[in-house]
Amino acid sequence: MKLHSKSGEEFVVNVFNYKLGYSRYCYFEYRQSKTQQDIFECLINAFKTTGGVPQKILFDNMKSVVDITESGRKINNKMKAFAADFGFKIKLCKPRHSYTKGKVDSANKFLNWLLAYDYAFENEEELKDIIRRINKKVNTQLNQATNVPPLLLFQKKSIYPT
Repeated sequence: MKLHSKSGEEFVVNVFNYKLGYSRYCYFEYRQSKTQQDIFECLINAFKTTGGVPQKILFDNMKSVVDITESGRKINNKMKAFAADFGFKIKLCKPRHSYTKGKVDSANKFLNWLLAYDYAFENEEELKDIIRRINKKVNTQLNQATNVPPLLLFQKKSIYPT
């Protein structure tokens, strides 16, 4: 997605989206690129923000996670090592099956909210602040699936872990 500052400067906007399954609590992070190193840094930031590492993480079939070979999809070695170091299992979305990643795709509606800020911000810092505000809004509004704000379920899960 491309957005423009008030002065017309173009920004390529890549937003990392990490969502917890039970609470639907989201963590968004703006990045200029989407390299494997960006993914690793964003995951570490998400773990810090949410207070831990989940047992498993569902990934889209992004190049920084998956290698496509003649024999099919394969989690690349650096991602396997990262997952092993942090103690989580990797699960991949089924290709062309949107229902396997529906929780995250529905959160991508926030990209539409972000479009409203095209030509409405001064600089990259203000753009990051807008993304943080949208992130907060997503986590405090009623979730359609749970009918509860994600932040409330996230706090409940943190206080009363299962």
